[in-house]
Amino acid sequence: QPKFHKGFEPLLPGFKYAPFNDLTYLKKLVNKKTAGILIELIQGEGGINEADKEFIKELYNFAKKMKAFLQWMKFKTFVFFLSQN
Repeated sequence: QPKFHKGFEPLLPGFKYAPFNDLTYLKKLVNKKTAGILIELIQGEGGINEADKEFIKELYNFAKKMKAFLQWMKFKTFVFFLSQN
């Protein structure tokens, strides 16, 4: 996702990325040395994209099983109202 990282460097080292809502792929990245999983439940790039409820439940159970800290990221939506006076 380099296009989304531009302008936010330097990034914290050690992060790996999984496709959104893809628990199978994410499971390949996590091992007993994984300290935590950071997820943005609602992504705002290219529209409003929400994580599937079933994915969230399975992710929670997987993180608990792996004893990995699960952190949700806050989502901010900016709404602009334009009016002509």
